Amino acid sequence: MVSILAQAARCHLPAAGLRRISASLCALWMALGIACAEPFVPTDGEQVIERLRSSGLGSEGGELRQLRQQLNTAPMNLTLD
Repeated sequence: MVSILAQAARCHLPAAGLRRISASLCALWMALGIACAEPFVPTDGEQVIERLRSSGLGSEGGELRQLRQQLNTAPMNLTLD
């Protein structure tokens, strides 16, 4: 990469041309890095990959769970208590 930029500098390219070349090379370098990426595969079944919260609803989770249970037992009762 350095030799290409050095050659471009010797050719007296305008600054915009050098920026375009360096931006293109940088984009190519990043694209190749992304293309070579591999997914993480745990080696042990006990290995924790991600920890999630038990409920994203916070304190309202219990009330919502109770309303869903009431709706499942009586689906025609739309005025739940």
